[in-house]
Amino acid sequence: MKKSSVLTLSALLSLGLSSGIACQAETRQEEIAQAGTGVEIAQAGTDPALEGWDPVRAASIMGAMDWCISQPKASDSDRQVYRILSQGASRALDHFIETEEITGAEASLVQDRVNDQGYYMGVELTAAECTNLRNTVINWSPWQLITSREASFAVEMPSWPERYATTSTIQGRSFDWVSYETIAEPDNNPLLEDEEYYLVSYTQLPQDYLASNSEDEIFDAFGQYIFDEMGFPELENNTREASTDGVPARITSGEAYGQTAATIMYIVDDRFYLTLMVGKEPLHFERFLRSFEALDFVEDTADQS
Repeated sequence: MKKSSVLTLSALLSLGLSSGIACQAETRQEEIAQAGTGVEIAQAGTDPALEGWDPVRAASIMGAMDWCISQPKASDSDRQVYRILSQGASRALDHFIETEEITGAEASLVQDRVNDQGYYMGVELTAAECTNLRNTVINWSPWQLITSREASFAVEMPSWPERYATTSTIQGRSFDWVSYETIAEPDNNPLLEDEEYYLVSYTQLPQDYLASNSEDEIFDAFGQYIFDEMGFPELENNTREASTDGVPARITSGEAYGQTAATIMYIVDDRFYLTLMVGKEPLHFERFLRSFEALDFVEDTADQS
């Protein structure tokens, strides 16, 4: 399988996003290989809610949160976060008990020992450690590497997206879209103030349309349609051009619905791709937008006789 990455660092820098959680190229390639590129999203296996959990850790988190909640100097907001994290660990633990990876008695023993002794995974619990542990668990975001042979792309999203098809009319022509959409809810991440919206869409560009329209004309027409449909046409005025390895792209960012909206549009051969996010957390913008890759699924026939 050959891959061509179409998202550029320069594009992200022009959005003003930091590079604090940038993934190395080798790591991304390994993740794509492990994810089984070419498998449709609907066929993916494990429950993303269990990502990063194991039975002992889940029970230990519950015990640590019990300890942190009981501390007299903990604020009400801190206690609320600790309870939410404990509930998440409890849901994971229920799964492990159901699959007989740990018994209820063993889980209770681990939880009580952490709470009574004030040690989590060998580390003494303190107020500072509670804060550190809280942030660590919250950032255990179960982002998924989504790949599709049909759509020829890979991207990271905070949860499995819904796939749906639509048709639009742009410049008097009909275009069939396939979209992958998901929403991150504040209930699942205490650091979120509001919902975060994630979208990847693509459509095929007919050859005669490509021949009769320049890249700028296509970006202008599709951008106007997308921003009008999404309800933030003012974003058209905050646009920058970008390109990587000859792949044309256009990036846009601005305010939408009291949050920040950022899009990157690409023309890759005869396909038009849109990545769009609405939210407030800069690291999430960077993770989502930087993760997008257009994939060229070419079977390797070198070893075939």
